This record gives sequence, structure tokens and C-alpha cells, in this order.
Amino acid sequence: MVDDERRMVDSLKSLLTKQGYTVETAYDGDEAADKISQNRYDLIISDIKLPNKNGLELLSLAQKKDPDAVVILMTGYASLESAVDAIGQGAYDYLLKPVEFPHLKMAVSRGLDKHFSNQARDELLEQLKSQNTELNRRIAELNALYRAGHSLSSTIELRELLEQIITIATGVIGAKAGSVMLIDTDINHLKIKASIGIDHDLASKVSLPLGSSIAGTVAQSGEPVMIDDIEKDPEFKRKAKTTYESKSVLSVPLIIKGEVIGVINLTDKHGDEKFSEHDLKLLTTLASQAAIAIDDARHFEEASRKLREFVALYEIASELPNMDDFQQMARLVHFHIRNIMPVDMTLWLSHDQSRNSLTFNFWEGWGNEHFEQVEHEEIPITGEQLEKHDKRAEIVLGFLNNNLPIEGEIRAFRAVPIYAKGSFYGLFCMGSLRQASFNVDHEYLASIVTSQAASLYERQRAMLNATQLMTMGNMVSEISHDLRKPLTNVKGALQILKNRTEESMENNEIFDMTQQELSRLSELVRELVDFSNPKKYQTEKQRVEEALDRALKLVSHDLEKSKIELETNFESNLPLVSLNFNQIIEVFLNIFINAIDAMGAEGKLTVSALRHTEKKTGKQYVQIQVSDTGEGIAPEDLQRIYDRYFTTKPTGTGLGLAVVERIIMAHNGYLDVTSRKGEGTTFYINLPISS
Repeated sequence: MVDDERRMVDSLKSLLTKQGYTVETAYDGDEAADKISQNRYDLIISDIKLPNKNGLELLSLAQKKDPDAVVILMTGYASLESAVDAIGQGAYDYLLKPVEFPHLKMAVSRGLDKHFSNQARDELLEQLKSQNTELNRRIAELNALYRAGHSLSSTIELRELLEQIITIATGVIGAKAGSVMLIDTDINHLKIKASIGIDHDLASKVSLPLGSSIAGTVAQSGEPVMIDDIEKDPEFKRKAKTTYESKSVLSVPLIIKGEVIGVINLTDKHGDEKFSEHDLKLLTTLASQAAIAIDDARHFEEASRKLREFVALYEIASELPNMDDFQQMARLVHFHIRNIMPVDMTLWLSHDQSRNSLTFNFWEGWGNEHFEQVEHEEIPITGEQLEKHDKRAEIVLGFLNNNLPIEGEIRAFRAVPIYAKGSFYGLFCMGSLRQASFNVDHEYLASIVTSQAASLYERQRAMLNATQLMTMGNMVSEISHDLRKPLTNVKGALQILKNRTEESMENNEIFDMTQQELSRLSELVRELVDFSNPKKYQTEKQRVEEALDRALKLVSHDLEKSKIELETNFESNLPLVSLNFNQIIEVFLNIFINAIDAMGAEGKLTVSALRHTEKKTGKQYVQIQVSDTGEGIAPEDLQRIYDRYFTTKPTGTGLGLAVVERIIMAHNGYLDVTSRKGEGTTFYINLPISS
């Protein structure tokens, strides 16, 4: 209330105070102007005529501060012109002095009603405006999530998908930088696969163990983390200080079927805002969509990889029969294997067991201009070193680095064993100029490809030799047959000549010597005939335990790598069995490798050898039992396991057990098998005891 009549002002203040109002007073225009500038009043009552600033000036000042200000003007010099002027400038009411308190009370009450109504209206409008803004933001986010889901579901290539995920995540949340990290299951580390706002070289080197740093903790726990200020966070300040230069962090897990496959990390929002719970929920929703898309892309990539591997195996198998040269075979393997692995170079080394050494036989790809310097060079290596995959690779690469000007250029190197016809053939080495290019699957596949290629090559060469021998045998047989008749004629003619010739010591000696030589020629011809039709399947009486020990030694590395426990139970004093040693080893290797594949990581392999009597016939056998704790064979598949080309393995050929059955039948033995899905499988190999 503003008026220069103090008594009136104090009197009205007292009356209004009793009505429950809080009243402040001023007695001139300047004092009132100061208070209006510094404070916010729900209602102002002022005389028009005041010392210094008048009531209309105070009205103007109040409206500048608040366009909805409620001002009641009073005057003792009423006129229509002054009333119109006051209302025209925005005064709520116009009272004549002396003021009747009931009139003032009513004007104050109505003015305050208008003020609070306007205030409620403004608050409601502001609230509606805010909610409308929030609604528009949510709609934009939902549209972004919809577009993200559509985009992610239509992207098959994994690298492109991951780049889209981090682009969408940073855009929807409004983050300055971010990354998608996936778990490398071989080493249980997180690695950045796509990023925005992070130096590319730095991103390519990041490898975080699970449980370390923010992302590692999220990947291990499967729970999201939101940090406002990393330097003030008690848990992650020390861990993350050297890795992050950001202030705020949002990290959520990528989970598919209850398993964490990676994390999405975002850092620092635009405008230096903090991440909110809503941002966390939004990113978690996006991560759920992303995890499904990543899983689909991985399955597609895996299927594509297996298809490429199958095509490579098929083409190798198709082309090898036309090759009779080792260099051609090795070059063919290099050509196909570089299409399914990140290979820049391949080497073949043969193993000399008697000399405990490796010898370079072939080099294709990067650096092959150095082959002449190492060709036929020997690398000393023990059997124990050969069994350890990291040690054999270290020895071969060390030899190359020490003897050639290439030290440090080969960034990734693997040496895998080659088996041909069940025997250790040598090493196949793969090199790459890129860091961390190979994984366990690459090694396993390379061993399969090269072992099959070497086996096919050796089989083809053996078939060619057999064909040549057969041709030679047929020719020898024909010549030998043709020689018999003239030899017989000569012997007959010699006998006639002896009978007609006068006996003398000298003549008798000549005839006897000639007959002896003719007999020797006949014997030689008989031997040639026998040689031209040899037995096709040679067996010897041997101990089956020796073949088992040899085969188990060949798969010992695979057992150790897969953490499979081995138990052997050989009955003492087992009788001898007629067998072809190499063929029986091939049988055991096929069954052992199938068992290892069925168990995957960890399990137990039990190998037993004992006497067995066939109940129906009473015939005596040595029975070899091979039991695993693997996934077992489905009942519908059990009757088909010996069929050629039938396999349940993604990369199987369906020939292994078919070969096993053929070899055992050739030994006059038989096979049995029992299996329960999810519990394991037991093969029974029965070989007849030699009489």
C-alpha cells in the first residue's frame, strides 16, 4: 500500500492485516519503486498522486516486472478522464478517496482472485508446455527406437551393425562419445568393435579383463552402471582414471538368453548435462534390441563361415585327385584357406622322428622369396615341444626371425599338426601381418583341412603307385607266363641232347650246370608270378595295447586342450590279435576324436581292453571299449552313424565311422555302440583272437 497520508495507510494496513493479509507500506513514489523492483507482490494499492513517482509510474514499473501484476489505484481528485486513463494503462480497479473499507476489501479480494487465477493459469500453461516438450521428446525417442529396431533387424554384416548401434545410441541419448565392446571368449576380455569420439588406434588396442574397469564390471555382473562424475566416484575413480578422460559415464550390458556378450558405453552428454534414469532405461531398451541383432548377425556370420569352410573342403577334395605333386597340393590348400582365415602366408614342414627335427618343404604367400634360404633346413624339436601348440609355433617363428630379415613383421603365427592315415605327418604354419588374427577355431580347422588334404594326397599317390604296380604286375605276370613254355622246351631239349651225346666228365658238368641254371630261372619266374598277385591286406599278430597307446599319444594334446580326463583299463596278459597296425590306429583315432568333439570342454574319456566271449557263437575276442561323457547320439541317428556321408557335425564329412566299420570288418571283427542323449556314448570294438 502506497500513499503519502500516513494515518490512512496505517489504518488500512491494520484492517487488512486483521483480514489475514500481509501488508507492506510506502509513503512516497521512490520508496515504493524500490520495493516493487526488489520484491514480488500479489497486489499493489497506490494513490495516483505521490511525491516523486506517481501511481501511474508505479503501475508501469509493476507491469514491466510482471505483465499480470494486479494494481488498484486511488485518487481524491476523481474525474472520468483520470479513471479512463488508469484503467487504460492496466489498473485492475479505481477507488475514490476517502476509501470505504468494505469497497477496498472487496476490490482486494477480487484482485487477488484474479491474480491467483492468472498465476494458476500460467503455471498450468508452463506445465503443459513442459509436458508437451517431454511428450515430443519421448515420441522422438520412440521413433528413434523404432527406426533403430528396423535398421538393426535389416543389417546382417556384423561390423556394419555394430557401427549402426553406437551411432543410434549416441544420437538418441545425446552423448559425445561411445563404444560397443564384445567379449572375446578365448581370453575373457572385452574389446572395442565400434566407437564414436574415440581415437581409432587407441580403440583397437583396448583389451579389458572381465571384472576390471567400468565396462568389465558391467560385463561380469550383467548390471548397468551410471556415474555422474567419475573423479568423485569411490568405486571407479582409481580404476578408470588412466582409461577415461570423460566425466560422466553410462554403461549397460548386452544380454542374450541370459548371457552377457558385451556392453554399450556412453560418455558425457552434450550441453554438459548429467545422464538421467530415463537415459539409462532408454539405453537398456536399445541394448536389448542390439543384443538380439548382434546374436542374429553372429549366427549368420557363423553360418557363412561354415559354408565357406565346407566349400573349401569340398573344392580341396574335388581337386586333389587330379594332383600328383606335393607343391600343387600345398598351393591348393593355401589358395582355399586364405579365403576362410586371415592368412598372409603358409608353410609346410615335415617331421623326421629319428632325427627329432622339422624340415621346410613349402612356403606360399608373403615372404616366399626367402624360401630358398630355409628350404631343407632342419629345426631341432623334441616330441614334448611338438605336443605344445605355443611352443612349436615359438620354435618355428624364432628360427625364421633369427635366420631371415623379417623379425617383428609376422604379428600372428600358428603351427598346427598334420595327421595323414592316422600318423603324424608334420606341421602346417599360418602367419599374418595383423595382430591377434587367429583363434582356436582357426587352428582346429587348419589342422582338419591340412590333415584331410595330406591324407587325400597320400591316398591318391598310393592309388597311383598301386595302379602302376598293378600294371607292372600284370605285365610281369604275362611275361612270366610266356617264359615258362620256352624254359620247359629248353629243359626238354637239353635232356634229349644229353641222352644223345657221348658221356664224358666235361659234358656231364656242362649239362648239369645248364639244368641247374634253368631250374633257377624257373624258380625266379615262379617268384615273379607270386609277386604280381600279392595279398591285398597284410596283417600281423600284435598286441592291441600298443596300437591304443600310440593313438592315445596322438590325441593327448587335444585331451589336454579340452581339459578331458583320461582313464585307461587294460586287462593284463591279453592275447595277440591279427591286425594291420596303421589301419587299427586309424580306427582308434576316428573314435577318440569323435568322443573329444562330443564332450567339448571338460569331460572324461575311458578306454578299456579286455577279453570278450560272443554268447551266440562262443567265439573269443579282444574287446576295446571307448566311453565318453559327451552329448550322446539321438536314437534316430544311432542306426545311421555308419552310413557314408551321414554326419551331425557342422564341419563333418560323414566318412569317419564308415571307414572304421570297413576296417574292422576287414579284420573279421564287429562293432557295437550304446548311447544316451545327454549322458554319453560307448563304442565296443571286437577283434578276433588269433589262434
